[in-house]
Amino acid sequence: MLSAVIAASLWLASEQSPPTVTLGVLVFPPEVVINPDTGECEGNAIKKVRELLTPFIVHTECAPPARIFKMIEHGEVDLTINIKSTPAVKDFVEFVDPAYRYLTLNLYGHQGFDTPGTVAAIRGFDYHGYRTNLTNQDFIFVDLPTSIDAISMFTRQRTDYLLSYESPAKALRAYFPDDTRTQTLMKVPTHLAISKVSPYRMQLIKHLNNLYQTQKFETFERYTVE
Repeated sequence: MLSAVIAASLWLASEQSPPTVTLGVLVFPPEVVINPDTGECEGNAIKKVRELLTPFIVHTECAPPARIFKMIEHGEVDLTINIKSTPAVKDFVEFVDPAYRYLTLNLYGHQGFDTPGTVAAIRGFDYHGYRTNLTNQDFIFVDLPTSIDAISMFTRQRTDYLLSYESPAKALRAYFPDDTRTQTLMKVPTHLAISKVSPYRMQLIKHLNNLYQTQKFETFERYTVE
């Protein structure tokens, strides 16, 4: 590991080919979707990270959240995008400020919101504490691998509620029953998260901090190539 870190440090001062870093992403429409022809993930989030990391070659690894979290922990993924409170990842990454973007967290229901029931959600997502909050109110979580799986479970009326960020739910809104009700819970900042065991950890953090110093953007998503 030490030799890998030294090699990464020397790269910026050399004329060698830029290193390849791996971005771990999960299906999160419309920002990350699977191309039906290639089977690979693509979308604006991947494009934006590549814009941010022009000194690097960015490879993408697309997998369910639980798999991405394990890959981060073992250094198979160099960076991802997540919220700071996710228990499965927060101890294994360094988060970069400012936020990458803000997400709206909603609770969707077939009826009202006063009666506890089953909640479709993504396995491993804490939802900024709302999983614990709802569990303490006797809601029962039905965990699925991806946002699409959770939304599908709810729209097929297999659960009473759906806890989801607005972006994927909005992208798949056509599948929701007409009487679906929405309760907005909060705005959540997401961050670029660098694996603590990535050999390029310091280079990635330094590069991203330098970008922020040059433009002082509100979020990394608003970075523009000059």
